[in-house]
Amino acid sequence: MMKSLFLVALFLVLNSCQVVETIEIKDDGSGEITIMQRRDEGSYMKMNPEAYLQEQNFSDTNLIFKDLLISQKAIVENMSAKEKLLYRKYENTSIKTVKNSETKENYRQFHSVFADINQLPDLYKTAEYYDNIVHNYALSAEEHYSDLQFFYDGKTFKRTATIISDIFYKKEMEELSQYEAALKSHVFVSDYVLKYRFPKRIKSVSIEKAIVSADKKSVEITFSIFEAKKHPEMTNFEVVFEE
Repeated sequence: MMKSLFLVALFLVLNSCQVVETIEIKDDGSGEITIMQRRDEGSYMKMNPEAYLQEQNFSDTNLIFKDLLISQKAIVENMSAKEKLLYRKYENTSIKTVKNSETKENYRQFHSVFADINQLPDLYKTAEYYDNIVHNYALSAEEHYSDLQFFYDGKTFKRTATIISDIFYKKEMEELSQYEAALKSHVFVSDYVLKYRFPKRIKSVSIEKAIVSADKKSVEITFSIFEAKKHPEMTNFEVVFEE
C-alpha cells in the first residue's frame, strides 16, 4: 500500500516546518495558489545540531504536472474516464523542491493557476498523484483521509476541509501520536498559515482570530500543524464580502 502525502507532511514537521497556503482570487473566481512547506532552519538546527552541520544536500527540481501527462501519454490513455478527469485537474500544477545546505534552504512548493476556484483540486495530494502516474498506480491504492475544497460566488468565500475516511484517519492519527511523543521535549516551529487575498472588501470572517488587512481585502489565519492534522475542520471558515 502506498504511503500517503500525510506522512510526507509529517516528515517535514519532524524537521521543524512552517506551511503557508497563499491564494489570490480575482473577481471572476480565477487566480493562483501556492503552498509552501519550508523547514525552519533555526529550530531544526537546535533539534538536530550534528546532522545539521553535516548536511550535504544540493538539489533543485521543478516537476510540471502537464509535462508528465504528455510524457506518460501511453499510461494516461489507458486510464479510466474517472482517473483522466481527476489528473487533468492538476495539469496547471507544479512541484518545486529545493535542498541547499550552503544557502540553508529546504522547502517544497506546490503552485497552480486556476480558472475557477470552485473547481480547484486538493493540491496537498499533488505529489502522490504525480507518483501514481510515474509508477502507474491505481487510484484504489490511495490512503487519503481528508479532502479540501473551496467555494466563491462573489458574495461569500468558503474553505472546507472534511474527513473522507474514518479508517485512514485513525491510521494517520496513530502515526501522529508517535511523532508528537518523540517531539515532546523539543521547541520547534509548526505553523500552518493561511493567507488569502480577495477582489472585494471583507465584511466578516467566521474565525475570530483571523487578521484582516487594512484595505480589508486580505485575511491571515495561523494554526498549529499538529492540531490542523488532528482536526481538519478547524481550518474551515467563511468570508462574507461587502456589497
